[in-house]
Amino acid sequence: MFENIIFDWAGTLNNNIDVAFNIFNSMFIELGKEPISKDEIRRTITIPYMKFWNHHFPDLTKEKQDELFKKHIEKYQICNLYDGVKTTLEQLYRRQVNLFIVSSDPNVTLFKDIEESKLKYLFTEIRGSVYEKDIVLNELVKKYNLNPNNTIYIGDTSGDIEAGKEAGLYTIAFSEGIQHPEILALSNPNKTISKISELLEFYK
Repeated sequence: MFENIIFDWAGTLNNNIDVAFNIFNSMFIELGKEPISKDEIRRTITIPYMKFWNHHFPDLTKEKQDELFKKHIEKYQICNLYDGVKTTLEQLYRRQVNLFIVSSDPNVTLFKDIEESKLKYLFTEIRGSVYEKDIVLNELVKKYNLNPNNTIYIGDTSGDIEAGKEAGLYTIAFSEGIQHPEILALSNPNKTISKISELLEFYK
């Protein structure tokens, strides 16, 4: 039985996929390019997020991307939990599973969304504005003395899975997130799920 679960937020717990497409294409336009298709975004998106942006804009700096992303994301109301997230997290919490969030989303919007979800009390720690997730995952393991063998990291991109592997965690890919499932599968996660409620299978 896994004692700890670390979640990505956007595309894993929060279904903001359509909003993300709008944000990305608004940024493309501001950066002087035509919008791209959802399929192309899903096939090239990953983390760390500058891999995606420098694929399309080789000279774009992280500082400029962060500035533009923050500008555009604040235009949207994006807390839209996937079906079953609330009840699943509450059940895990009652089973005394330690829950965490590690997200690339800016803190200003991440914490606003989580406050709106009314789920903040469930999480031991929430980390936003994260660029290199493997570093933060390792920090949490050390800070809370987590056993990597008993800790899950779940995300919706191959970069999430790679970060979880770097930290020695059990990795779960969420196939309904922003990255195309075919690309996500190439990262060879320990398990793939299409509903967050599938996590409860570990606790029967």
